[in-house]
Amino acid sequence: MGVDIQEVRHCWNCQAAVQDPFFCGSCHVLQRPYEKIDYFCCFDLDYCLNVDLKLLEARFHALSRKCHPDLFQRKSEMEKEISLENTALLNQAYRTLKDPMKRVKYLIRLAGEGETTEIAPPSDLFEEIFELEETLEKIKKPAEQTQYPFLFQKLETARKGFQRRQNQAKTNLQALFLKWDSLLNGKPAAKPTFTDQQRLLIEEMKGALSDCAYLERILNSIMTANAGQG
Repeated sequence: MGVDIQEVRHCWNCQAAVQDPFFCGSCHVLQRPYEKIDYFCCFDLDYCLNVDLKLLEARFHALSRKCHPDLFQRKSEMEKEISLENTALLNQAYRTLKDPMKRVKYLIRLAGEGETTEIAPPSDLFEEIFELEETLEKIKKPAEQTQYPFLFQKLETARKGFQRRQNQAKTNLQALFLKWDSLLNGKPAAKPTFTDQQRLLIEEMKGALSDCAYLERILNSIMTANAGQG
C-alpha cells in the first residue's frame, strides 16, 4: 500500500526527512511513528476486513524483532524509550487486526462512525427473547423445581435456536466484509477517507455487530443457567 505520510517528520538523530513509520532512511535510527498512524498503516496494509493473517503475522514478527527492547539495551535513553513505545503499539495493533471482531470495530472507529458498543436485541426476536426471559426467571424460583426438567429442556431448545441465529449473524457480517473489500478494488488506500457507499456498509456492519453481541449475551445467560442446574 505504501504508508501515506500526512505530516512532515524529521529524524531526531540526524534531522533527515523520515518516510518510514519506524526508521530513519538516512541513519537507520529507530523513530517514533508519526502521530496519526493507524494499525493498518503499521503493517503497510490496505483498509480491508479480510486480512491475510499470514502476511500480518510475518510483518508483525519482522517489525517486532527490529524494535524489540532487548536490541536497545546499550543504546541511548531516547532509543530505549522509543523501542518500548513502538513495541507496545505493534502488540496492540497486531492483537486488534488479527481478530475479525476487533478489526471491524477498529475500522468503524477509524472511519469516525462512533463506537460499536450499543447492543440492542434483534427486532424480529422479541417474542423468543421474552419467552426465554420468562423461562430463566422461573428457573430461579425454588417453587418451580418440579418443572425443572421441562424448563431446562425448553432452555436447550432456545439455546440451539439462538446459536443458529448467532451463526447466521456472523455469516451476514462476513458477507459484509467481502462487500467492503470489493469496494477497495485492490487499490492502495491513502489515509482513511471513505465513500458514501462504504459508510452505508459501515452502518450495516454496526447493526450486524450489535446482533452478534446481543446474541452472545443471551447465550451466556443460558450457559450460566445451565451451569447452575447441578
